Amino acid sequence: LVIGDAHCQPHVPNHRFEWLGRLLTDIQPDVVVDIGDWWDMESLNTFDRPGSKSYEGRKYWYDIESGIDAQERVQYQLDTYNRGKKKKYKPRLVRTLGNHDGGRILRALEDNPKFESMMGLHDLMSAEFGWEEIPYKEVVVIDGVAYSHSYPSGVMGRPIGGENPARSLLLRQYHTAIAGHNHLLDYCERNDATGRRIQAMFAGCYFHHELEWAGPRVNRMYARGLLLLNNVHEGQFDFEWLGMDRVRAKYG
Repeated sequence: LVIGDAHCQPHVPNHRFEWLGRLLTDIQPDVVVDIGDWWDMESLNTFDRPGSKSYEGRKYWYDIESGIDAQERVQYQLDTYNRGKKKKYKPRLVRTLGNHDGGRILRALEDNPKFESMMGLHDLMSAEFGWEEIPYKEVVVIDGVAYSHSYPSGVMGRPIGGENPARSLLLRQYHTAIAGHNHLLDYCERNDATGRRIQAMFAGCYFHHELEWAGPRVNRMYARGLLLLNNVHEGQFDFEWLGMDRVRAKYG
């Protein structure tokens, strides 16, 4: 199961993570990938100037706590399901950090080294909740499928995007790959000389609220839900899209 960008924010309820936990115990995927930006980290937004209306009231620890609360809600569902069972459901949990969580924290530390003793990636508590943490911009390969929050479009390092992002991802990586970052659901596949499928996909997002910085028109473009990969083997998979309304109706 791939969880698209979740963008936890202090003012947004985290009920969707209870739904996620119930879904996990129901369908029991063996691997769960958080594709990054579980945290929105508004407090570290460098586009808002200190003292501006959009900046005031943002606190680092409020941002951190919103994402930890989400992890707790998922874990509670797993623990409740496993209680008293001999055969426990324990999926592999993998987190590829994104530009909002991993990227913003590291950039803040680079700009303000004096904060190194006060903040860091350890605040996310990934390990404490059983998540393997993959650094921002790095890739993890599982059963032949590459996962990363985003992939570079060229030597300048800008994330792949554009009108057909999945096609661009496939043509640049030449490898089956899953990405997040743009909040869209997009898919492309080709066959190599042996007939083997090479697939590329963007995993949408897992939040129901609107992101203020994106604006209403862009928010309406987002694909909200969860991406389920089936029969994953040697870089090939079948997929199913679980829309947010469907997830809420069954597990809410």
